[in-house]
Amino acid sequence: MKPVAQTKFRDEHVEGNSLQACLASIFERPLDTVPHFRIVDNWWDALQEWLQGEYGVWLLPVETDRPPLSFKHGPLGWHMIVGMTAHGRHVVVGHNGYEVHDPHPDGEGLLTVEKYYVFVRTFEGGPTQFDMQHDYPIAL
Repeated sequence: MKPVAQTKFRDEHVEGNSLQACLASIFERPLDTVPHFRIVDNWWDALQEWLQGEYGVWLLPVETDRPPLSFKHGPLGWHMIVGMTAHGRHVVVGHNGYEVHDPHPDGEGLLTVEKYYVFVRTFEGGPTQFDMQHDYPIAL
């Protein structure tokens, strides 16, 4: 992981790029080589398609309070953590359940944790309902 700072900040006219910066950090890429997914229609589908094509992984959102896919102490490996900051909803880089990089220049980190975004390897045909219910996600 190579920390990359976000360059756009949310206001009434601009969507911040903390997600783009987190992905660039985790995959050790320059920021401009990662799409700014939050500004495209169907951003979640576009993100999943990009991750599948580039790395053969899917992003699985896991809310902190929703069993059976929940973590008491956070996921293993590299992941992203979504929560609230003094600036609003934000995403940071996590490793083994801990926040390790806040792409916002103030670096203050999250005040609350709402969910984790866990990277899951793709198996032939992509993840199935059976895979999600019975197999443990494989963290990067």
